[in-house]
Amino acid sequence: MSRLLAGQRIVVTGAARGLGYSFAQAIADQGASVVMCDIQAERLATSAAQLREQGAEVEAIVIDLADPESITHAFARIARGGVSMVW
Repeated sequence: MSRLLAGQRIVVTGAARGLGYSFAQAIADQGASVVMCDIQAERLATSAAQLREQGAEVEAIVIDLADPESITHAFARIARGGVSMVW
């Protein structure tokens, strides 16, 4: 496993499946700490668990981008750890 992104904390939205999940997996493979965000709580938990099983450092945050309160809560959690990039 390459460590090109070691020490980076990257936020990925839409990370429960599809392109978002694929991106989260790719950056985790490069050593990044991944903050996975999605509205689908159950699917997000499953996807995050899959990456953890592969040795990734993952935080899963449920967020509804149509709900300002949800965004405020999620961003407060995200900001506590610092952010290198948002995708």
